[in-house]
Amino acid sequence: MIQDVLPRVRSGALPQEPTRFCFPAIKPQNSRLLLTSRQACFCEYIKLALISFFGNVNSIGDALTEIEFCNNLNGSIPYTRDDGPKTSPVVVMGWQGQPNDLICLAHEVAHAVQINLSGHAFMPPMAREVCAFLGELVLLGWLHTHDKALFASLLRVWRTENERYLGEHAEFLAAGLLKPTAPYKYAMNYPLARIMAVHVFENWSPKRIMDLFSSGQNAVQLLPFELLAKFETAAHLAIDLPKKSVKKEELTA
Repeated sequence: MIQDVLPRVRSGALPQEPTRFCFPAIKPQNSRLLLTSRQACFCEYIKLALISFFGNVNSIGDALTEIEFCNNLNGSIPYTRDDGPKTSPVVVMGWQGQPNDLICLAHEVAHAVQINLSGHAFMPPMAREVCAFLGELVLLGWLHTHDKALFASLLRVWRTENERYLGEHAEFLAAGLLKPTAPYKYAMNYPLARIMAVHVFENWSPKRIMDLFSSGQNAVQLLPFELLAKFETAAHLAIDLPKKSVKKEELTA
């Protein structure tokens, strides 16, 4: 299935951002926008966005409450640590108060919410990245309504990151399919997860998305990769990949 979807990702045949964001010449009003503290942005933007999207239900409130934050002192990439049941997920990241930091915070908080809603159950990497990218889109969708200036700043960052996820990282995945002995890179999960997140955000109800966040190891089975594999547009350019069988673990890695 990956082999069927990836050519459409690389050719740009699949929608790469929600239609409500697809308008040209967005210029942030303040290119040097400096945000407040990480905790303030979590409370003022991300919590409000997620509660507005999913509804003020106890499970979301509890999932957002049971998150801890830690400064990333060694300069490694941001991540969310799960120490197992009866613990709170820990978001580990730096903070400079820039728009890219807020996008990153939304991504990592979505990981933490997914961990809490699933009861710390294992979720395959590609599926958990779908959840994290959905966190970014939920924030952008909320800002689109409530703060146009900040929305414009974050959308510019999001689009720049999209170029990397659907460019460089798609090439990692394509190379891995061409050469099964190539070393595994976690970034191989990003291209299909990014495209799938856009599809889910556009087409699924909040309840269905919450079910995805809660689904643990069964998450991949809920994602309609078959639908994306059949997606056709007039702009589609065929990019053929060698045919080989795809093992179940490759689909869910």
